[in-house]
Amino acid sequence: MSRRGAFRNLEQREVDHGLNEADILFNGRNYPRDEAPDAYKDFSAVLESVEKADLAHTVARLRARS
Repeated sequence: MSRRGAFRNLEQREVDHGLNEADILFNGRNYPRDEAPDAYKDFSAVLESVEKADLAHTVARLRARS
């Protein structure tokens, strides 16, 4: 989804709720919808296309600490 698409398609209430559920804090009135996780491309798909194009290769996979 594009940033513009995020503004058109994402509900602020749902974005805020999803971030609260994930225990992500934001210091502001509303989390910017164009920065919501759904506004970004699927990382695995992007990584796969980069590796297939032989532009890079995976050296590590990291996870956020909980």
